[in-house]
Amino acid sequence: MAYTETHEMLHNATAQTTKEYIAIVVIGLVTSIAIALFLKLFQYVSSLVEEMVSANNVLLFLTIPAGLLIAYLVVVYLAEIKKTGCGTHGFLLSYHLHEGHASLRDTAVKATASAITIGCGGSAGLEGPSLAIGGGIASAIARLFKVREEKLARFFLAGGAAGLSAVFRAPLTGLFFALEIPYKRDIERDVFVDAAIASVISYLVFVSIYGVEALFPLYTKILPVTAIEVVYALILGVIAGVVGKIFVISFLSVEHRIVRIRKKKIKLLLPVIGGLLIALIGFIEPRVLGVGYETIHELILGREENILLLILLITFKIIATTITLNFGGSGGLFIPSIYVGAALGALFAFLTGEPAEVYVMVGMTAVLAATNKTLLTAVAFTAETVGPASIIPSLIAATTSYFLSGSESFYDLQPIHRPTEKIHILQDLYHRLSMRNPRILKEVKVKDVMVKPIAVLNDRMEISEAISKVQKYTFRVFPVVNDEGRLEGFIALEDLLSFTEKSRNLPVSLASIRPALKFKPEDNIGHAIERMFEENMDKAAVVDESERLIGIITTKDILKKLVTYLIR
Repeated sequence: MAYTETHEMLHNATAQTTKEYIAIVVIGLVTSIAIALFLKLFQYVSSLVEEMVSANNVLLFLTIPAGLLIAYLVVVYLAEIKKTGCGTHGFLLSYHLHEGHASLRDTAVKATASAITIGCGGSAGLEGPSLAIGGGIASAIARLFKVREEKLARFFLAGGAAGLSAVFRAPLTGLFFALEIPYKRDIERDVFVDAAIASVISYLVFVSIYGVEALFPLYTKILPVTAIEVVYALILGVIAGVVGKIFVISFLSVEHRIVRIRKKKIKLLLPVIGGLLIALIGFIEPRVLGVGYETIHELILGREENILLLILLITFKIIATTITLNFGGSGGLFIPSIYVGAALGALFAFLTGEPAEVYVMVGMTAVLAATNKTLLTAVAFTAETVGPASIIPSLIAATTSYFLSGSESFYDLQPIHRPTEKIHILQDLYHRLSMRNPRILKEVKVKDVMVKPIAVLNDRMEISEAISKVQKYTFRVFPVVNDEGRLEGFIALEDLLSFTEKSRNLPVSLASIRPALKFKPEDNIGHAIERMFEENMDKAAVVDESERLIGIITTKDILKKLVTYLIR
């Protein structure tokens, strides 16, 4: 009897695994066909607009604002999640907070909006919508094959890998991106096999439709690595880290300001205003418009040697991309990073007298690693699309820029590390509520969840006194305030206990006080959960307008409050 049950269990497990692998193959197949159709739409819009503008450049002031406005209206009126901008952000939102669930309707709508945005001259990449297409298709196919719920997010990532593999004709890039993009300083190891299969299948089908020609001209010559090239790679890595950080900060600062403007009545004017600004930039320097593949191609071949023009390309591309994706357009940030890196590498090569082909590749790799926090993806992309000539200098520069640029990236929903178990449970609750009763996440306020802090330390208090005060509680982390009651941060019990008996007469302010995540009482709980997830923190402070501590919220408090809405 026991043997029969065991045999049946093994048979069922094998059948389930086989079904999942078939689903992965289907995901790769369908995604590649969908990407081919998406590119056909983009090329159609692009050729139509180019034909109009070639007659008179002034028409840019009509085509780009019209394109951004149409793309914005398509999303606002046809999508379920009415958010324009970078497709990678939406991809990470679905992965982290919706467990890999994505709407096919939204996938189609936002891909169409991206094709219109970029085809009409908006500055963005095709990889954002390609990720969304792959993820949306994977989500639908996984549900069709009745894949277990806990594996849905993995299939979603594998679909994203398939989308990227097809649009770049670079399967290794698609695979590494799926592993790296969820976190800034971590990788999603569990998805490796699924992403590899989907990525390879998608690539094979796509090149059978579009051909195997690489995205850029291949530079196949392998150059010996000398000491001077190592030094140059380090220097370019430092410069790329700074440029990448400027790009990220510029993009995020505009994004945060635009969010407030969108709440006002002028939100419909934003795409028009943004379009006019981009048209002005394009009128001065047309090469920053659209995807920019041709310009990257020219830079790789070393055909641009004017210092001022190269600086202009870098500056204008950052500005045009920031406006495009924050003023109503849709697209990606991967290729704009590659573009900026290519121009930076060409500038560096010209100033040092080194081969442009090599340092354009190094610059591309380094800026992408800095802005997207995808180190291996950056190296794989240049190796697959341009050639392996500079793989060692590229790796050196990318590693330098990756760490030098800090933990900031374009994507708010890209935590530094894998979430703790508590945060993961909170993620699951957020997803369930957003599916069943999303208004609760906006209606419940932080003040409804917070508890009054009962163990608060003063930063002038002696460490010995602080230890005596906190030992009666079961908590591990405690808030620290100054004499005015303003929050200084949180301190852990182990940090206090790390001081020797002789040094415990020192003030708490000299201990390791950690920055606290802060909310106002009127903030909605959905926003609080998103921020706690981004920072991977299970405790946050509630402060008033003067930054005085008035409460604490923890994952336990949030779960206790919100779980009642699930069981009603």
